[in-house]
Amino acid sequence: RDLHLSIRRQRQMCIRDSSGIEDKLTQIQVDIATLKVKAGVWGGIGGLIPAIIAIVMFYATAAK
Repeated sequence: RDLHLSIRRQRQMCIRDSSGIEDKLTQIQVDIATLKVKAGVWGGIGGLIPAIIAIVMFYATAAK
């Protein structure tokens, strides 16, 4: 009987710990998604910079 109670306690602890792990995994997934969005935004802006410089240089030389 004591063995049965010990196994039951261990199972309850595993269940309790696993819910904490699920919360942590969810938070990690949210963090990864946020980083991907930020990287996409900054990558898009970074890609526009050469185009903006080219347009500015075009108008600067055309004005002369």
